[in-house]
Amino acid sequence: MNRLNKLFLSFFGVGCAPIAPGTFGSAAGILVLFYIAKFDVSLLVLCLLNLTVTIAAIFAVDYYQQQTKNFDPGWIVIDEVVGIIWAWCFVPEASLVNFILVFLLFRIFDIFKPWPVSYFDHLKSGFGVVMDDVVSGLLAGLILKILYMIPFISSIKESLT
Repeated sequence: MNRLNKLFLSFFGVGCAPIAPGTFGSAAGILVLFYIAKFDVSLLVLCLLNLTVTIAAIFAVDYYQQQTKNFDPGWIVIDEVVGIIWAWCFVPEASLVNFILVFLLFRIFDIFKPWPVSYFDHLKSGFGVVMDDVVSGLLAGLILKILYMIPFISSIKESLT
C-alpha cells in the first residue's frame, strides 16, 4: 500500500494513536469542523466536499482491503472523520455545546452500533466500513435536530451558550 493512501486512511496519522484511534479520529473531525466554521463555509459546500471525501474513502478502504486482506483495522479513521461531518450537517450553528453534543452522539452510535449501523458494520467492504460511520453520523445529527425541536431542550441549550 502506498504512503499517500495510508496517510489518507489514517487521516494524516491520527489513526496511529496508541489507544482509542476511533475517538481520536472523531476528535480530528471536530477540529476540522471547528476550522471550517471559522470560514463560514455553506452547508451545501460542506456536504458536497464531504460526499467527495466519503466516496474517496470507500474506494481507498476497498483498495487497502483487497491488497492486504486486512478488514477494517483500527488505524483507519477517515470513516470517523466523514461520519462526524455528516452529523454536523444537521447542526444549526457552530457553538461549543454543539461540537460536544455532535461528538458524544456520534461516538455513542459508532460504539454501540444500533440498527441500521450494525447492518453496514457487517458488510466486508469499503462501503460497509465507511457507511457504518456515515449512518452513525446521520443518526446523531437527526437526534440532535429532533432534540432542538423540543422547546425545553432548546431553552437549556440557549442557556448554555
